[in-house]
Amino acid sequence: MPAKPVDHLFLPYRSSAVHVLRMGNGPKKVLAFHGFSEEAAGFQALAPAFPEAYTLYAFDFPFHGQTDWQERYDLRKQDLEALIRQLGEEEGFSRFSLMGFSMGGRLCLAMVEPLLPQLESLFLIAADGIQTHKVFNISIYPVWGRWVFKWIMTQPGTFFKWVGFLYRSKIISRFMYDFTRNHMDTPEKRNRIFHTWVALKNFVPDVPKVQQLLTEHKIPVHLFFGQRDEVIPADVGRAFQANVPQATFDLVPKGHKLVHAVTIPYLQKYL
Repeated sequence: MPAKPVDHLFLPYRSSAVHVLRMGNGPKKVLAFHGFSEEAAGFQALAPAFPEAYTLYAFDFPFHGQTDWQERYDLRKQDLEALIRQLGEEEGFSRFSLMGFSMGGRLCLAMVEPLLPQLESLFLIAADGIQTHKVFNISIYPVWGRWVFKWIMTQPGTFFKWVGFLYRSKIISRFMYDFTRNHMDTPEKRNRIFHTWVALKNFVPDVPKVQQLLTEHKIPVHLFFGQRDEVIPADVGRAFQANVPQATFDLVPKGHKLVHAVTIPYLQKYL
């Protein structure tokens, strides 16, 4: 299959510029959102799955990729909705599908309700937001807890001792222990994880309501989870599917990193 044309778009928004990677030029539109510490370009691995009838738009989340986020607040739902509508106006479309990997899955779930009239289908790839580990669930922390976390970000030695305690206490797995250390070993990475973590408090989906809306409106939902995923186990996806009758579920023989060529044959079944 020939490579899809790739274009870099920059959406001006307030004082910021949000980077969107456009792949293909078909009439069917899919808006894709990446996971933490990744970027829009990662979706090029899945681009070959899409027939010529599709265009894939992949967004760079603030503090990731080529997005330049200069606002004095972290991304909010109304910002993402405005950006999606702006992209639709500039590119000439009003209906689309949403695709989200990991953190991006949380964004998609949170945006189902405001975007429901325009939503054609939903692709959730190892999606966060269905069930999140309590240690990393920003929605359960009080405001003072977030300030404590910000202080910890300036004291990496203290933070790594805390993570080590969680690992030794078997609260987090070895994978999560290594993942956390690898993504917080520089000031730049710690700044990114803090702002991303805090922004996610604005994207806490009401899962039962989302399931109800998807069911009532018969929105096609396709879930892809990794057989060996230690971050978001496949059972999380199966539980979501159980309450959305039209949802499909595919178990991919891989871990968490499913924005990968191995996922293409599973994805192609629904395109």
